[in-house]
Amino acid sequence: MSSLHLFGAPFGVSFFLVVCLLLIGCPVHAEDGVVRLSVEGSDFRLAREALYEVIEAEGMVVGNVLPFGQMLARTGAGQANPYREAEIVQFCSASLAHRMVGEDAGQIVFCPLVIALYVTADKPELVVMAYRAPGDDTPARAQASALLGRLVERAARLAKLRW
Repeated sequence: MSSLHLFGAPFGVSFFLVVCLLLIGCPVHAEDGVVRLSVEGSDFRLAREALYEVIEAEGMVVGNVLPFGQMLARTGAGQANPYREAEIVQFCSASLAHRMVGEDAGQIVFCPLVIALYVTADKPELVVMAYRAPGDDTPARAQASALLGRLVERAARLAKLRW
């Protein structure tokens, strides 16, 4: 992955910080523990780059990107693929991971953190970011939920900017 980003800023200051100060939060819809945020007025490439930017601006590194839509297309054996594009972005906060497993070793299942990014075949104009909320059963899980929410909201706002 390249360290150059579409939304980079000079002097080590991330552009999204300036944007976040100027914009209001986006609504996030939760269903069965899955939180979805629709990003209208953007496209998949811009939304993906914005997501990478906000993850890195929080001091984390994208560890893996799974090309989920391509995998479905490749292994579908004639089945319809609901996605035009779909990726699963994995990343980790080491300090948060330590807090979570310190509370309960079983909370390893929340590491790495994951945000999915997709565009469906039936709504190609709409980019969606989604994640499974870890909940707020423990202080560290509440922090993880807040972090995921903050990341998708910032990425959605940033993705709406066009250059």
